[in-house]
Amino acid sequence: MDSTVHVEHHHDHDHDELLPTIELIVKNASEKRAEIHKAFNESYDLYDHLFDIVDDEGHFMRADPLRHPLIFYLGHTAAFYMNKLISARQLRNSDRIDPDIEGLVAIGVDEMSW
Repeated sequence: MDSTVHVEHHHDHDHDELLPTIELIVKNASEKRAEIHKAFNESYDLYDHLFDIVDDEGHFMRADPLRHPLIFYLGHTAAFYMNKLISARQLRNSDRIDPDIEGLVAIGVDEMSW
């Protein structure tokens, strides 16, 4: 297998525009929740798009022998947020999409492969 990572370039997002910082002074809690929800969705969408620039083969390669393949980190971040939302009681454990896959990618520390 070729060890070169193949990258596709897509320029459909304006990367010069920074997302605004969320002001945490609250006058209306429901409006603040909606603002935070919107900011989360926008930032997660941007993170998700980072994986679009890598071709299919690149998702399954290790950039470093001590790291997981790139595809692991896409699942890891999603599982991390699910675990935080469940811990914060914003979601129920029964809201998990696939507990087996979430369990597989939940732990990001990979010393075991050293």
